[in-house]
Amino acid sequence: MIISVKNPSTEAPKRRAGAYISRKKDSENHGLGLKSIKRTVDKNKGDMLVKYENGIFNLVISLPHK
Repeated sequence: MIISVKNPSTEAPKRRAGAYISRKKDSENHGLGLKSIKRTVDKNKGDMLVKYENGIFNLVISLPHK
């Protein structure tokens, strides 16, 4: 199964230590979504690609058929 999500963004996302971080004011309670998705993808032996190009934030998840 392949899941692809694209989200336009006027500013490039912030990164720290290779990970994307939230720009929201209450960053302590935000920015958990990608970590949670990554944990689930890893648990199911899948792959996840996150990138930002030309004003588009892309998330592609690939999960094996069981």
